[in-house]
Amino acid sequence: MRNLIILISIVLYSLALSAQDASLIVQTHIEGTFSNKDRKISFYVLDADNNEHQKIYQINEYDIHIPRNGISISLNNEYIAIIKSKKLSKEEWEETRKRYINSLVIIDGKGNTVNKIDKDVQKIAWHPDGEIIAYITGTYHEDGYPFSPTGVYYMNVITGQEIRVSAIKYPYKIHWLKKDKEDLLYIKELAKDKNPVYEFNINNQQIKLTNYEEVNFSPDGKYYIHYPEAEVGEFKFKVFETATNKEITDKLTIQVNPNKWVHFQWVFDEGHLFLYKEGANSKQNYIYDIESGKLLKRFTAQIYEGNIFTSPKAILLKQDDKLFIITKDETGIHEKKYSTMDMDK
Repeated sequence: MRNLIILISIVLYSLALSAQDASLIVQTHIEGTFSNKDRKISFYVLDADNNEHQKIYQINEYDIHIPRNGISISLNNEYIAIIKSKKLSKEEWEETRKRYINSLVIIDGKGNTVNKIDKDVQKIAWHPDGEIIAYITGTYHEDGYPFSPTGVYYMNVITGQEIRVSAIKYPYKIHWLKKDKEDLLYIKELAKDKNPVYEFNINNQQIKLTNYEEVNFSPDGKYYIHYPEAEVGEFKFKVFETATNKEITDKLTIQVNPNKWVHFQWVFDEGHLFLYKEGANSKQNYIYDIESGKLLKRFTAQIYEGNIFTSPKAILLKQDDKLFIITKDETGIHEKKYSTMDMDK
């Protein structure tokens, strides 16, 4: 009897871990058109194991669209952040020279609205614990005006408490790290000469200037990458060790072509594993351990960029009409195929 109780406990614990580690996968579908004013955006949660989907949320305003990178799933797989971009009228455009104005809504995995932010939110970043979100406000003007940031904030989505990092006037990029139980928000600011990176400790509200070149840190904070997207034709892909701020690009086992477009992203929200692809049309994807230099996995598929989203705990790849969901646990890296609804709708 005692052995049976122990076995049941182990099974229940394993199921609990599996549920906790399962990645939330969300798909959007657009119905109707702007011209007929019957346009709707529906949100579905996908169940990759059972090949099922369930509708959880719908945006009914016909003049709303979701910008690129406008959907972000929290790292605890509990919340979905949605940037809603509202198309302004002709009169509003003539007054502001802005075509759209944004707002941010936070929903849970069942579609319940958790919080709303009525600011012109442009960029978002989830805290590793999943209950705090940071965001940059500002706007993109037309007639040749560049992005004009107005502030950087963070908010507890449960309590609604919002705090502005007032020391930063022109925030450009944001990234969270947890170090020694401290919650750190790294902020890259626009400046005339060199764009500085600041470290803001939300526990003691202290801010300091760093000598880092970028804010794209590995989940464990040991490394960061510098890839200046604004410098067209000059790729300058670099990898740095955070503790020393020394460049270690030449020590990588992969050969980085300085004259070729490179896709690089940290994966699985743990350690310092990264996904690497060279060439915009390449279907060869590699997962490396940056510290050991070991190639852990190779996939032949396109990185999926469309209307299906998940948290950094998983990778989405597409081959033909199949969606590949790549996850990692204590036993290794796993691949699942999922026959979705129309992925291009």
